[in-house]
Formats: sequence, structure tokens, C-alpha cells
Amino acid sequence: TMEIAEKLYQNALISYPRTETEIFKPGLDLRDLIDRQRGDPRFASFCGDLLDKPANDPRSFCQPRAGKRDDEAHPSIHPTGDGSQLTDQRQKAVFELVTRHFLACCAKDGVGRQTLVDADIGGEKFEARGLIIDQRGWLDIYRWERWSGTQLPLLQEGQAFSIDRVELVA
Repeated sequence: TMEIAEKLYQNALISYPRTETEIFKPGLDLRDLIDRQRGDPRFASFCGDLLDKPANDPRSFCQPRAGKRDDEAHPSIHPTGDGSQLTDQRQKAVFELVTRHFLACCAKDGVGRQTLVDADIGGEKFEARGLIIDQRGWLDIYRWERWSGTQLPLLQEGQAFSIDRVELVA
């Protein structure tokens, strides 16, 4: 994978890949780097949201948090060019990983809640645990990370609801 990343670096598609840095320095124009990815259909819509939505929109740009490591020589790895024309599948996959990770860094947080529903049905007690995602944020672009779990609807205490099925778990 590092050989592929170095080839992408040599072709000016990504920044120097052998870095431990987790910080984007203030002088780096992140919005310009995002804009360079608009021509790639894999990223176009997400980039448009980051750059065009107002700051109070959950899909708008967010300055990345600084990590702890900085080698002082190179910025955190990021795309520097448009990889939409890549034909080599391995190069395309590495470029996509670098780009999706970078774009996720520039997105707002995902926000979710664990939920618990206790129900009394005919004197029998039932429990359902699930997840409510309030804001997807970076989850919309970084497809290798998923918040999984049973999606439950938003319910209010005492609210009546219908049961579609009951499963006995031992």
C-alpha cells in the first residue's frame, strides 16, 4: 500500500504519505483541497455540502481537530489533486481512502443516541435497545465506519406503538 501511496505522491495526487502528523497547519487551504474533489462523482455531493452549506448546517465545513503528533516536516496526509481519472484499481482505492478520510476530517461530528424501550405487553416485559442517529456528519463520506444497531423510532414515554414481531432470545 505504501508503494501505491508513493506513486500517488509522485503524481501530485496526495501529499507526502510517510508522515506521522495529525495536524493541518493554519496556512493550508483546506477549502481549496475540498474544491479539487468536486469533479469526482464519488465525492462531489459531499464536497458541495461542505463548501456551500451555511456554517449552522450540520453538513457544512468544520475545521479539523488537531491530533497529538506533528513531525514538523509534513502535513497530515491529504489529497492534492483530482484522482477521478485514475484507472489502476489499487491506486484508485488508496486515493479514495485518503480522500474520504480527509473529507471526514473536514466534516462535523456524527451525533447519535443509544435508546432503550421497555414495554409491557399483556403482563410480559420486553426490552429493545437501539440507536437513533440525529446527525450523520462524517459518517456520510467515510463508508468504512458505520454506526450499527437496531434503528428505533423516536418515542415519548407513555406513547403507544404497535409491535410487528417479537423474537425470543436465549
